[in-house]
Amino acid sequence: MLHLYRQESSEFEHCFNIETSAPLTSEELTRLKRILAHGFIAETVSESSFLNGEGKAVEAGPRMNFATAFYANVSQICNDTLLQKVVRIERSRRIISPSGEILKYDRMIECVYAEPLVSFGPGIKPEQVKVIPLMEQGPDALILPGLAMDEWDRDFYHDYFVKQHGRNPTNVEIEDLNNTNSEHSRHGYFKGRQIHDGVEMQETLLEIVQS
Repeated sequence: MLHLYRQESSEFEHCFNIETSAPLTSEELTRLKRILAHGFIAETVSESSFLNGEGKAVEAGPRMNFATAFYANVSQICNDTLLQKVVRIERSRRIISPSGEILKYDRMIECVYAEPLVSFGPGIKPEQVKVIPLMEQGPDALILPGLAMDEWDRDFYHDYFVKQHGRNPTNVEIEDLNNTNSEHSRHGYFKGRQIHDGVEMQETLLEIVQS
């Protein structure tokens, strides 16, 4: 893993974490520095950190379980400039912090790097495949952490797997169906009939938003 640094201020810099398929030549490294530099000036990018203020250098950047839009854009530029050795680049932020903590980062898509990255491996082990005991415990077996199923959903899947197919589902099947049939994916409520005080609305909520 190659690390390049670009200074933004005396207490803030960007770190470019770079995975390559083979070591870069001196000419390739200079070309990559120009791509990442301010104003294509290779000297504004260094192989060592610019931070030298009082306090601890702390770093935060993208989580490793997905590739960012930054990577997609830089990857295309590298391909166009014949830097095919570059496999992936992700950008992180490094600051000098008196408390040793980064106060502002998006916990949904970012995390703190306790040490410089050595790979882009997510370090996440998939959950083991398990059988959900619907036949033994009934619909309430689907009352599980992370599953936002109401009573109708639980009865629907119980009917499908137990009554129609005579078997228990796996957690993989349930997670997949839960995501596929969610309001976010299907918009069953937003595109469904709305009845207020016994009178059906002429338009669905989605049609109102789209009009």
